[in-house]
Amino acid sequence: MLEEAITVAAIIGGSAAAVWYAKNKFQPGIERDLERIESTTYERPESRHKTHK
Repeated sequence: MLEEAITVAAIIGGSAAAVWYAKNKFQPGIERDLERIESTTYERPESRHKTHK
């Protein structure tokens, strides 16, 4: 019973560590991409309205 508990704790701890590592590694790039996408998304509707006038 104790071995199963240790195994489950190790699996959950390892998963948590992998998620933390991935978040720290990829989050800055994701935020940059989102800012770039949002800035182009907000500019396009204005240019569309200008072309239809």
